Amino acid sequence: MNALSPTDGSAIARTARRFEAQALGALLKPVYGEAPKGLLSGRAAEEQWRPMLIEQHAKAWAERGGVGIASAVHAEMLRMQAAAQSGQASAEAPAGGERSALTSISAAPALPTTPQEGARP
Repeated sequence: MNALSPTDGSAIARTARRFEAQALGALLKPVYGEAPKGLLSGRAAEEQWRPMLIEQHAKAWAERGGVGIASAVHAEMLRMQAAAQSGQASAEAPAGGERSALTSISAAPALPTTPQEGARP
């Protein structure tokens, strides 16, 4: 899979990078929650500014290439867009049957039903 270029200015690429930044922010939040207090000031101001710091770190990480989430999301969004466009084209054709763009999305894998080793109950 090709990495999503930080210079790709398309709306889909920007959306994919914003999604990755949101995901990275969610991953960073517990890390900062476990960090020793006093990283900034240790007081109420730290609690107010910490979410903004996390958001900016996540945005910067995503803009520099992230961890590959944006590339995967970008590829999937392009695939879904192409499927929707081909579905519209076949729906407009006189002999074509109606087809939903969602029919091409494969089923999500099932989650494990047994607890993983070391997982908390």
